[in-house]
Amino acid sequence: MDKKLQDKSSNFFKKEGFYVVLFVCLCVVAVVAAFSAKNAMVSKEKQEQVSQAASEDKQVAEQSEEVTKSVDQKKTVDNATEVKNNNQNNAVVAEKDGDKSAQVANTSNGKFVNPVDGTLARTYSAIPEYVEGLNKAVTHFAIHVKADAGTTVKSAQEGAVTKVYVNNEENKDLVDSEYKNFGNYVEITHQNGVVTRYANLENISVKKDQKVKQGDAIGKIGNSSITYSSEKYGSHLCFAVYKNGEEQDPLKYVSYKPATEK
Repeated sequence: MDKKLQDKSSNFFKKEGFYVVLFVCLCVVAVVAAFSAKNAMVSKEKQEQVSQAASEDKQVAEQSEEVTKSVDQKKTVDNATEVKNNNQNNAVVAEKDGDKSAQVANTSNGKFVNPVDGTLARTYSAIPEYVEGLNKAVTHFAIHVKADAGTTVKSAQEGAVTKVYVNNEENKDLVDSEYKNFGNYVEITHQNGVVTRYANLENISVKKDQKVKQGDAIGKIGNSSITYSSEKYGSHLCFAVYKNGEEQDPLKYVSYKPATEK
């Protein structure tokens, strides 16, 4: 009987074994397909997440760029406004400083005109030259312009009268050598630290702190300089120029031809 049972089992497996194997294979295929589908879904979700993250990063970058542009534009506007305000403030300060200084008017071209019609009798010299009135050689930080007594002397450039000296009781305490060298004189302060001195005058027609224009009369040539009164060229204007307190050669500012020797 056992043999019959074994034979039946063997026949069953022979007949049904194909279907069993087929079923197992189908199960394996189904499992593999399920895993593949799941992996595909996971991969797709990851790709979507990556794409979404990239899109969000791009959006954040664009927003950041817009903010940066806005900040830069605001800085540009603020800087332009600050520059404009500074320029306006500087203009106001310059205007106030101009009011405080008394007095020195701005010139249109900065050029000087000859203060008197005449010829050059003595030049500017840092090397001592002989002076008859002193009977010795001295330096001469001015020029002498030969002209007739009574000739009108004019301001070489517009400015403000900052000093007037006349030999009178009011100025009796002035250093004696200053009057001897220059006589009656006028000093005018111009722009850029330039000062002009007109000496050996008579009939001075301006006062201290008075504003003058280029070519305005300030006095007439006289014979008030004691030191140079005996010079052979006679009556003259002693004209000196200073810049920031330093003596300058007046011929850098005005032009005269040398006097003809007789």
